[in-house]
Amino acid sequence: MPELTMTIGGDAAITSGHFGVINPASGEVCAEAPECSRAELDLAMDAAAKAYVDWRGDERRRRELLGQVSDLLFASVEELAPILTSEQGKSLGDAKLEVFAAAIWFRYFADLELPARSSRTTTRPSPR
Repeated sequence: MPELTMTIGGDAAITSGHFGVINPASGEVCAEAPECSRAELDLAMDAAAKAYVDWRGDERRRRELLGQVSDLLFASVEELAPILTSEQGKSLGDAKLEVFAAAIWFRYFADLELPARSSRTTTRPSPR
């Protein structure tokens, strides 16, 4: 049975414990997932806020990474679908479709043309 780890800010995080992931179809534990304390959650949120500054400032890199995630999902449908089946109890066909759909969405957002951001400050319209 796999014991999963948690990553915060790109580094493995030591957690206080794990909990069993129950397969709803069988009622059996199919994996051990890390527990997340409030302090670990705060660290993760701080790391995400810092990473967002770089993420939003480099559109080319963001598109590249979203495309890579899409490619990985397309290539991993057969590996990921059974995991979804065991942790969520859905059929294998539905799980494959879900992974495939996620890959399509990542590709969509990688290729999406966004309007240029204006540096002007917006103000509220006059109440007239």
